[in-house]
Amino acid sequence: MNYSGVLVSAFPGRYDEMLRELDTIEGVEVHQQDPDRNRCIIVIEAPDVTAEVDLFKAVSTLSGVADAALVVHNFEEDAVVCSSNT
Repeated sequence: MNYSGVLVSAFPGRYDEMLRELDTIEGVEVHQQDPDRNRCIIVIEAPDVTAEVDLFKAVSTLSGVADAALVVHNFEEDAVVCSSNT
C-alpha cells in the first residue's frame, strides 16, 4: 500500500469548494485544515505507485486547487505470515 501526505492550497475564496471536491475522491482523506491560509493536508492511499500518481493528478487538477505539493511518501508491503509445522 502506498501513502502520501500532500499539502493542498486553494484559490482565494474557494477553500470550501476545494474541501467538497477532495471529499468526492476515493482514496483521499483530509487530515488537517487551515482555512485561514486556504490550505489543508491530505493523505492519499493507493494500492500501487501508478494509482497513487493518478490520485495526485486528480487532486492537483481540481478546479478549487491552486497547488498540491507532495510532503511525504511511504509504502508498505503486505506482511507475509509464515508458519512451519514442526
